Amino acid sequence: MGLTLLYVQEPTRDRSTFHYRRRVSPELKPFIGKGEIKASLGRTREEALKKYPAVHAAAEKALARAHREHEKAQRRASGLETVTKLERYHELMEEIEALGLDDPDHASIVAETIAARYPEDEETGRPIIDDEEDTIRIAAIQGRPLQPPLATLSDAKKLYVSERLHGNDLEYRKKLLRVERIISAAEEALAPTVPALSEWTRDHAKQVRDHYIKAKGLKPSSVKRELNTLKGIWSLWIKEKDPALRNPFAGLELPKSVEAESEARHPLPEAIEIAVGEAVQAGANDDLRLIWRLLRGTGCRLAEITGLRVEDVDVSSHLPHLKIAAHEGRRLKTKSRLLVKCRLLAMLKGLLRKR
Repeated sequence: MGLTLLYVQEPTRDRSTFHYRRRVSPELKPFIGKGEIKASLGRTREEALKKYPAVHAAAEKALARAHREHEKAQRRASGLETVTKLERYHELMEEIEALGLDDPDHASIVAETIAARYPEDEETGRPIIDDEEDTIRIAAIQGRPLQPPLATLSDAKKLYVSERLHGNDLEYRKKLLRVERIISAAEEALAPTVPALSEWTRDHAKQVRDHYIKAKGLKPSSVKRELNTLKGIWSLWIKEKDPALRNPFAGLELPKSVEAESEARHPLPEAIEIAVGEAVQAGANDDLRLIWRLLRGTGCRLAEITGLRVEDVDVSSHLPHLKIAAHEGRRLKTKSRLLVKCRLLAMLKGLLRKR
């Protein structure tokens, strides 16, 4: 009576041992390294029954791992997933831990299955493993895990994205593109070699800052915003992952010459102001003429004037004023109350009476 176990072949005239033999599907073959999983179970039924559970469990886990790798390879090929070296290292450690390789024989079978993908050295007989991930796997399975890769700016970016970016699909995508643009510019500034987070210095941060100013040609206010985001990305990584690090962007200021330029306010040249006023009076409708008079008479921004509501215009109090405030129709960074000059007061009173 034969063994009623899956994938077991009994001895034959040409083979005196029991064998475990299992076919590997074509899509998983690149991840297993061969078309079959085979193992000897011994010469007797008793030996085969004893060895079968560990051999079968190892084959099941090797195939499960191959399935996961196949799915990830498909996602990455389609551009839906990218991972950093540090992320991939932790994924591999989780995969090895999930295998539950407490039995040394079980662990040896899995390690040998991975090593079987590679040719052997003619002198030593050892497999020549040129794949970084399989090197990590085998070392971990054999109980001598390699040191994890150093964290990079990409790792810090991924943590920031997962913890700080929220909103609907459109808002999230917009925020994500901005963060990716900032990281890309920082990497461009330090190319060809971007240091690991533990190797950053203040000079690296200054190099990124100067790249924004000179190569990107950003305005000082924009440079400050980008640097503040980078500082936030670093701060979150330090808080969550590595408190021993120092934030190279903390307290980083713009050069004095750039700061002075950013504070300069250039008024609209008189000739242009006159020309615009004449063009508005000659060809614009009543609403645009009103907007121009308010812009010229108050010094407000365009959004502050076009966003005014009737209740924002107070011409009856002892200090007539315009209330500049955010509301559901427009956003503003600051709110204020602006006194109305005499030459505008009569115009506004007449306008409100018509309404």
